[in-house]
Amino acid sequence: MKKNINGIFLMLTGLAVFTACSDDWGTTPGTDATPNVTIYQYDAPEGYDEENDITVRLVGNQQTSEIYYFAEKTADKDARELSDDAYADFVVNNGTKASVSENNLPEGIIAETVITGLAGEWTVSAVAVGNGQKKLSTIEYSTLPWNTLATGTYIANVNASVQNLFANAFGSNQVTVQLQQLETDPHQYRLKNLWGRKQSLLFNVCTGEDGNAITGEDEDGVYTFLRIPQQATPFTFGNYGTVGVRDVGLWQGDDSWVTEKGYESGIYEDNSVFFMIQYFVSAGNVGYGYDYFIPGE
Repeated sequence: MKKNINGIFLMLTGLAVFTACSDDWGTTPGTDATPNVTIYQYDAPEGYDEENDITVRLVGNQQTSEIYYFAEKTADKDARELSDDAYADFVVNNGTKASVSENNLPEGIIAETVITGLAGEWTVSAVAVGNGQKKLSTIEYSTLPWNTLATGTYIANVNASVQNLFANAFGSNQVTVQLQQLETDPHQYRLKNLWGRKQSLLFNVCTGEDGNAITGEDEDGVYTFLRIPQQATPFTFGNYGTVGVRDVGLWQGDDSWVTEKGYESGIYEDNSVFFMIQYFVSAGNVGYGYDYFIPGE
């Protein structure tokens, strides 16, 4: 591998649609004529996947005695072609009965749970049951579908300053991380949470004018050229503020530095990656050189 790599080791509210069925329907808590449930979405707690897992709070009005919830891919839900009433029955019969944590509140009853594995486009549904009636509420949740190719070690190797940034943050200049590829666009990659929760290093395949990937070969085999778009890290450098990263082509304002002048980054068939990367602050350069991702733990 390049330069002796082988020697380096809304809260979003639910559809709170309180449909008026008669003139005696009210907006004051406790005056609704039918059961109803509102879905609130929050980030999942630490220890859960920050993208594909969510916390939902289910708030039923005072006509609600039970709440059921169910999550499935939106495409699967749409394929059922069920009316709201029919789908409410489906959720009650196939979903999970929520464990109510609070009741006798002005709002009614409250339940909270974590729903996991929501990669892609999903619909989360809840059904309020009470007074012999059911009422369906839904929210939609979507994420980009990333596939994990390998778990391995990212080695911050550019210079002592960069190594110290990692060491001060993580205790070492080597970080265990997942290499992932975007399912809907295989040209897109990331090192998930390299710099912390929801802070991934993004990079992509470098293509020529014909749209095909540019490849090279060295003593370690064939590799595909990569580009590193400009992006912020959580690091700060002295009094100079936030540290950003980018490839040398972006730094120099000339793509040929990456495609022709030998300052490319690349990924091998075994998912080893070398990054010719620049670290910088608004005042100027912090360092540039090779960082590495080596698959396997």
